[in-house]
Parts: sequence; structure tokens; C-alpha cells
Amino acid sequence: MLLLLHAIRIVIRFYPLEPWQIGKNRTVMTFL
Repeated sequence: MLLLLHAIRIVIRFYPLEPWQIGKNRTVMTFL
């Protein structure tokens, strides 16, 4: 689970912020 979170952080860093990504990030935060 921790590795998954680390991978998600790396993806968010490399990809520019977009509405769909922000929505996904909120969903992940809510899931956690």
C-alpha cells in the first residue's frame, strides 16, 4: 500500500495538474 502511494506521488509530480487528476487525487485521499 505504501509503495502504491509513493508511485501515485511520483505520477502526480511528473504529470501536470489537470482537472481529472485533481478529481482522482481527491478520490484517493477520500479512500485513504
